[in-house]
Amino acid sequence: MHELGVAEPEKHFVIVQEDDERIEEWGAQNTVLIKKTPFTDEELAGVRQAMEEYNLSAVYLPDQPIPNAFSEFLLSSDPMAFAAAYPYDISPTTDDRPFFFYTWRASQLWDIAVSRYSADSKINLGVMLLFVSLGFAIFGTAVILILPIWLLKQHIPRERPVWFHMCYFLSIGLGFILVEIAFVQRIALYLGQPTYALTVVIFSLLLSSGVGSYMSRRVINGEERRLNILLFAIAMVTAVLIAITPTVLDASLTLPLAAKLALVVLLLSPLGFLMGMPFPSGLTRLEKPFPQAVCWAWAVNAAASVLGSVGAIFLAIHIGLAQTMLLGGCCYLGALAAVLLTARSQARQDEVAISQSPAGASEAYGD
Repeated sequence: MHELGVAEPEKHFVIVQEDDERIEEWGAQNTVLIKKTPFTDEELAGVRQAMEEYNLSAVYLPDQPIPNAFSEFLLSSDPMAFAAAYPYDISPTTDDRPFFFYTWRASQLWDIAVSRYSADSKINLGVMLLFVSLGFAIFGTAVILILPIWLLKQHIPRERPVWFHMCYFLSIGLGFILVEIAFVQRIALYLGQPTYALTVVIFSLLLSSGVGSYMSRRVINGEERRLNILLFAIAMVTAVLIAITPTVLDASLTLPLAAKLALVVLLLSPLGFLMGMPFPSGLTRLEKPFPQAVCWAWAVNAAASVLGSVGAIFLAIHIGLAQTMLLGGCCYLGALAAVLLTARSQARQDEVAISQSPAGASEAYGD
């Protein structure tokens, strides 16, 4: 209404509620009427007659001040500021955050988890289950990342470089799944059916990443410089995809379904091709210095995929789909940092080993 230049939008709304004694159990049904023009006295009289007939109570009427949150919101000169300060999340639902049943804020999750059930907690029960699942996923990933050191002391090295290798596999696992799940959610709105979105996105990424994995030996060829460029390129391509996707999808909304499916495949395949290379390339890097840690790397990467599957939805609810995909791209920058730290740490260990060897000691004393 403000964007349309309406001077007094509060006169264009009527809100009534069923007079239900179970409002604290599951909530009560509200009926919201919105008009392009202000409600007239005759129309408001008809509303009051209907309220008496159907046993409804007024929540907001333009000609009757009723002190409640609805009135404060509609009478506010800045509705977005009011929504930001409200205890619950009542911000407008957008394509980037299409979770219209979600009303909790992240800061409330723990307090609500330990409190008794209410209407709000029952409506948001799925989010609470997601929150609990995320806790289990974080714990499980931490166990898989740390426990092998104690269980397999004689088989897994404790040198610092091997930890950087594990951080690498953790990062690429999280990055891949964050991008995948966020894009599934975004494409579900575009295609209209979650089943179509799940099928075409997973098909595109698995096929293209499989081709990328096959080509990784030729493209990377064991060179860390090429791997560093690849990881940086994945982050940049992800950022470009985030930027162009809304425009491309909006411009193609009227296309037939087959054309939309083909367009999604074309959008995702280049990124999927690139994202298929870091895992086999990382295994090649790990196998040479630490062959006994290869199984550990597989486990860490798999655990990261589980963590990312739950975390992607949790993040999308709270910060949006685009930001979740952006975090996925940043995970590949984290993998890049792990590669650089691995090389630096390994170089330091080699220097120490050379200096402590008889030949190195002789050279240090000028013999």
